Amino acid sequence: MSFKFSDVKTVINEKGDGRVFTDAQHARWANLIRKDVEANWAIAGFNYYYFLYKEATVIGGSVLNEGNYAQPDDFVTDLHVWYDNNILVKSPPGVIDIAQDLTGTGTPQWFKMAGQEFQLIPAPNEAGKEIKLIYGAMADEVPATSNDNFTDHFLKRFPNLHIFGMVQHAAESIGQVQLSGKYEQKYGRELSLLNMANRRHWISNARIRFQNWHEFEDKKTILFPQFRES
Repeated sequence: MSFKFSDVKTVINEKGDGRVFTDAQHARWANLIRKDVEANWAIAGFNYYYFLYKEATVIGGSVLNEGNYAQPDDFVTDLHVWYDNNILVKSPPGVIDIAQDLTGTGTPQWFKMAGQEFQLIPAPNEAGKEIKLIYGAMADEVPATSNDNFTDHFLKRFPNLHIFGMVQHAAESIGQVQLSGKYEQKYGRELSLLNMANRRHWISNARIRFQNWHEFEDKKTILFPQFRES
């Protein structure tokens, strides 16, 4: 059975004093939960959440003699960059290797964060070369309408996190303070389980490294299970 948002809504209605809530209410509560988790760095840890990593491609590829490129709109943390199928070395904040030519052009070897952009070093001396990104992203939002079929790894892997957190919001909306408090505790326990799952994932995969994009293609469904959705 493929767990969908319609299943979550059914459970919420059952636990919420038998009342039926709107699609917009369900979506609002779910997105509050997802944003709450996304912003909780005590749980995310150094490597962020494994199930919120995404891949992206810079539209049009490299631009001749241009080193700066915009970060994805949903970027949160931990950017990794491949240029023309080769992974680039990440420069630590505030540290520039003496071998890095910041003014010249050539085949990029490094990259560094630069505000809302990332900078390739040296700037590409060819146009149209593929630039691929892997990064920790914001959680996708549940749409406010027609959301029965919405699903992702976050929802399927941690359904009770959504259910318990949403029941807490639903109970508050109908004045059931005691019920809200009960599910606040349940929600806290689910956060602890998510914390353990995230730590376990990163510890078990800590030694995996990729030299090029093709190696990542072979392994990405292991590291990043949300890619199975596509």
